[in-house]
Amino acid sequence: MSHERDETRAVQTRVDHHMKLTLLSAADLRAALPMPAAIAAMKAAYAELSTGQANVPQRTALPVPSAEGVTLFMPAYVPSSGLGAKIVSVFPRNAEQGRPIIHGVVIMLDASSGEPVALCDGTFLTAWRTGAASGAATDLLARPDARTAAVIGAGVQARTQAIAIDAARTLDTLRVYSPYPEQVKQFIAEMQPQVGAALVAAQSSALRNAPSEIKLPSILKPPNFWGSYMTLSKSQDI
Repeated sequence: MSHERDETRAVQTRVDHHMKLTLLSAADLRAALPMPAAIAAMKAAYAELSTGQANVPQRTALPVPSAEGVTLFMPAYVPSSGLGAKIVSVFPRNAEQGRPIIHGVVIMLDASSGEPVALCDGTFLTAWRTGAASGAATDLLARPDARTAAVIGAGVQARTQAIAIDAARTLDTLRVYSPYPEQVKQFIAEMQPQVGAALVAAQSSALRNAPSEIKLPSILKPPNFWGSYMTLSKSQDI
């Protein structure tokens, strides 16, 4: 009878266990992971991936034909960093309603027990990580004396690209081009307080004056720039 009572109490303890989940907003994440730290984290992550220390399975895509969208599931385990998964939905038709094209969450798990411990704003992390990846490439590949850069595109991804390259190099000027001039104006007004470089609206022809660095969304064909560094960032929101 005593043994049965012990088993009952053990089961009850497991049932009564309450999950404690930390919720991290975009503001929380940006405060905890400023861009220079995000760039350093991306460098470390790429190094661990290239040396076989990270387990990153191929992402699973779940099409949603009725909405012309797709939801992507991306798990990863890095012994030095943690265990988690990102779920991101890409619904291009959202733009017609003035809504973000990309939505996502990142869930982090305790690697020793598998217990969920944090839920993060994946929409912010997707944009922030993408920018940090280009920042890491810029830090490693761009000319050390680069003082002028250009961002082609003025959407969500372009914002984090600008922050990242501004963090990776001490820039004087950051040129911004988009086929939609109103987006460029909004971009400059919003982003100027967040970067040290002077943001300047550029015509497409102005980008041919040999800028030191070029940031291009991959849907655009990159022109030839001798002595320039280019990084391509695939973006559904130019």
